[in-house]
Amino acid sequence: MVVAFAQRLPASVRRPQSLAASARRQRLFIAVWPDAETRVALSLAGTRFAASGRSVAPPNLHLTLTFLGSSSPEAVPRLLRVMREAHPLACNLHLDHFGYFATGKILWLGSAHPVPALLHYQRRLSIGLRQAGFPTENRTFKPHVTLARECTRPDLADQPPVSVHWRAREFALVESVSVPGGVRYRVLESIKG
Repeated sequence: MVVAFAQRLPASVRRPQSLAASARRQRLFIAVWPDAETRVALSLAGTRFAASGRSVAPPNLHLTLTFLGSSSPEAVPRLLRVMREAHPLACNLHLDHFGYFATGKILWLGSAHPVPALLHYQRRLSIGLRQAGFPTENRTFKPHVTLARECTRPDLADQPPVSVHWRAREFALVESVSVPGGVRYRVLESIKG
């Protein structure tokens, strides 16, 4: 009798996703991951704005190539294949100006002249992800490193010059893990460019 009743319910009610299955979902993104020396330089560049907002913890500093959102662990091998097939190349990044995204109140450090190799990899990555059935962001890629969140709009015109040189050679699939007081980023696997 219970079985007959369950069969009449909509599929979403009949077969709810178990708590274990939903717990296995991961918030993922693909990023250029800095080495220790670059991470220190990025962190120091952001210190001048420490009073303006919530600084990104140094271990979390990175340059996002694409945000993937909630994904199953079973998707990881396919994501890594797409990353490899897009052929990342090591490149020299020169981060030389601050910017501000009013939406999200984000203070960032970027490049006045983005490196073509990075732009091409991000474009190949987006195409590969779409072809593999993954959702991709529908906005223009603006390479940057988020330095602070929830910022009041700083006066960027009067800032002294900034210059962070970064030999970008690690391209990482990263999980965003919620922790008390924020998030922690965990590299699941990285590919050398």
